Amino acid sequence: MSIFTLDQFVGKDWLKPFILSGLTAFGILTLLALTSFRFSQHRLPWKKIHRLVYFTIPLLAVHIWLKEEGQPDKVAYLFLPLIGAEAYRFYLFFNAKGRN
Repeated sequence: MSIFTLDQFVGKDWLKPFILSGLTAFGILTLLALTSFRFSQHRLPWKKIHRLVYFTIPLLAVHIWLKEEGQPDKVAYLFLPLIGAEAYRFYLFFNAKGRN
C-alpha cells in the first residue's frame, strides 16, 4: 500500500504561473465569501480582509492573460470597464466637497 503525494495527484502543473495566480485569486475570493456573513462582519477585521480584493484583481488579470497566451485584447475587454469604474471612484473620493 502506497501513500499518494501531491505531485502524484496533480503533477508539476500546479507550479505554473497560470495555475498559481488562479489558485491564489480563488483562495482570496473564497476567504471573502466565507467572511461576508453578518457574524464575520462584527467579529473579524472585516474591512481589512475585504480589501484583499484589490490584490485579487491584478492576479485575475495575470491569470487570464497567461491563459489566453498573451492576447492582451481579451484581458482589456474584461478589465478596462473595471479600471474605468475604479478611476471614477477615486476621482469622486479625492474631489468630494467638504473634505479638508
